[in-house]
Amino acid sequence: MEFLDQYRLDPLDLKIEGSNFRAQLYEPDPRVFGNDMKPTLAFKGTEMTSLADWSNNVSQSVDMKSPYYERAVDIGWKMRRTQAPIDIAGHSLGGGLCSAASVASGKDCWSFNAAGLHPKTVQHYGGQVTPSNINAYRVKGDILTVAQTWTPLPGAAGTAYPLPGSGSPVSRHFIWQAIDGIEQQKAEDISVLETLS
Repeated sequence: MEFLDQYRLDPLDLKIEGSNFRAQLYEPDPRVFGNDMKPTLAFKGTEMTSLADWSNNVSQSVDMKSPYYERAVDIGWKMRRTQAPIDIAGHSLGGGLCSAASVASGKDCWSFNAAGLHPKTVQHYGGQVTPSNINAYRVKGDILTVAQTWTPLPGAAGTAYPLPGSGSPVSRHFIWQAIDGIEQQKAEDISVLETLS
């Protein structure tokens, strides 16, 4: 509880009773991650069998009320009032929620194959869209990113960072593809640096 207090959050902020909405605050162990990694608020992504998740995905994308996004913006507003360091993260629906909380809070967001953020979503709940703090990692060929590109769906907010992937467009959406893509990119970067030294 005390850990959440420094971010102006309450355990009840991290879930919506009777829904599938979840967020969790993780504190890094300095023995593992060193002293540079900030605590991270992570938003849960879409559970494929959850009608509530899909309803919130669709509602927000077409500029209708979404309790999940309303809560994410509310969490962001609470975090705006703290100077304590914190990052926000999420995948798929969680990436969209991460983006909304980031816009409301001004804190950095790390999204992965994120749901698009409708330009009016944050405005409905009292904020303005300024996605400069959002790092949007996208696996090339991911089904959601492709849909955002070729349909009227809103695109993922933030600065896009394409990642390599493999398999079908659906399999490219899963978080393990983003993790593998980051690891591939890291290996390529290390190889380039080694040739320069």
